Amino acid sequence: DAQFGNRMGAVLDIATNKTFDEQLSGNVDVNLIMSEAMLNYKPVDKGFISLSGRRSYYDLFLPKSLFSEIEFIAWPQFYDYQLEGGYDFNKKYKLSALFFGTDDYMSFKFADANDTRVQEFGINNISWQSGYDVQSMHLTSALSNSNYILTSIYHRNNYNITDLGGIYYVSA
Repeated sequence: DAQFGNRMGAVLDIATNKTFDEQLSGNVDVNLIMSEAMLNYKPVDKGFISLSGRRSYYDLFLPKSLFSEIEFIAWPQFYDYQLEGGYDFNKKYKLSALFFGTDDYMSFKFADANDTRVQEFGINNISWQSGYDVQSMHLTSALSNSNYILTSIYHRNNYNITDLGGIYYVSA
């Protein structure tokens, strides 16, 4: 809990679910835009593994020739994943590992190069891609009931690519 006098603000404490009632559980959701799945596994009493992911899939099933006939296209394309595992050695020491990442892609295409929008701006394709991958490992050491030491190592890779009809801006 946090307290802030008469200030406006927020404190967010986001944590993944690390308690599972069953040894193996999960769910799957399939709809017109994407599919997503989650699997939780508790192989031992003091450990867990959790895997989840989702992906859009119009680009996998619809033929590319279909999109060349459409005057204007703006379809998002994405995936993300998360793999987490942990083990409680005892009440004082806990080890966990987390791997997660995402990739998002959006493209705006004008099929006809003679389109007035293409002539006005000089471009017929605008696209944006952004994503990241993170791998981390954490050792939590309990000093008391309310004081902990968290020792972490991690690696992160970010990227942003913007294409303005042949004019590229890349940020990594």
